[in-house]
Amino acid sequence: MELSLTTEVYYCTRPGKIKGLLTITEYVIAFDPFKTGDHCDIIGQSGKQEGEASAFQTFIDLSDIIHFNIIELQGNRGSRNTDQVFFIEFMLSRTGTEKRGKRSDIPKVNVYFKLANILESGESLKYIHLKTKADQISALVSSSLLQVDKTRVDSGTYVPYYEINKGYLGRLNSGLEDEEIDEEFKEAVNEIMSNTSQQQEEEIKFVPELNVASRIVTPKILSQICSFLPNVFKFRSWELLYGTFHHGRSMTSFYNQTEYSGPNVLLIKDDKRFIFGGYFSNGWKKCYESYGTGECFVFTFRNNEKMKIYYSTLANTSYMASDHESIMAGSGGSPAIYVDKNFEAGTSGKSQTYNNQVLSCEEHFQIVEMEVWGLV
Repeated sequence: MELSLTTEVYYCTRPGKIKGLLTITEYVIAFDPFKTGDHCDIIGQSGKQEGEASAFQTFIDLSDIIHFNIIELQGNRGSRNTDQVFFIEFMLSRTGTEKRGKRSDIPKVNVYFKLANILESGESLKYIHLKTKADQISALVSSSLLQVDKTRVDSGTYVPYYEINKGYLGRLNSGLEDEEIDEEFKEAVNEIMSNTSQQQEEEIKFVPELNVASRIVTPKILSQICSFLPNVFKFRSWELLYGTFHHGRSMTSFYNQTEYSGPNVLLIKDDKRFIFGGYFSNGWKKCYESYGTGECFVFTFRNNEKMKIYYSTLANTSYMASDHESIMAGSGGSPAIYVDKNFEAGTSGKSQTYNNQVLSCEEHFQIVEMEVWGLV
């Protein structure tokens, strides 16, 4: 008996969010936008506009899924049970425009859907209903992925709107990805990479709302960081989860504040006034193995100049690690960021994970301030 699940979601694309039905079966995932005639509503930053509904119809063959995540944003601390947002993230090996051939085990693109908390019927879903739906989706997709045949050459995937996976960009920038890719997809990658500077200039005007003032970064630096975040998180508010000034230099306090945070930005100011850090896909937790996804990246503002970013290369999976002795990002060679358990000192070196240069002023640094910001 074939299992299936249908739920209302928003398809998150660069033009905006499109509301529709996401149907998940054991073999394929399909998105159909709600439409009036042949058109659907596109909800963007500047308001609502119409688009051709057929342009947003999407099909994902489960055999093309490399990674799958349910991302829960916790919402503001004062209203945790009403503000949660659930995103469904699919990391895919193809978009459907490529020539058929051997499947890659490298994620090339990401596709995001957001669970709708207000249905077309007008019903408003409470947190418990959204959480239950997210758990059902996770269970069905996870169990189905265990059964799919990854050796099949044919594919039913067709994804018209996607975000290039940051780990894949990191591999291209580092020269690690030597696989011949389809010309149409290559053009899409080149266009995104060539437009990065222009997009940054356009988006640098956006400064996220902070629940408290940062002791490390200026609005200009905040804008630059936001311009590199995954598209679904670029325009969200920031909430201070942990700060050495506000919460003290305590590993216990750090984990209590950040463990269930979801995607977050780590910021450090060293004793030479250098600012650096990273975007991390998961909340920090006491764990004895690495975790996170290839969407993580590290960055530096050397001498407070323009941001230099280092994407993950997918060379290993040491995106983030943390235990009772330290927190760390990257490995292979040296950690890109290593912070000791007292949050007083650390090191930064070249890692294979991010193919980065030293992020701090010098390889060994003293911490003046450290902050972790959640996206809400």
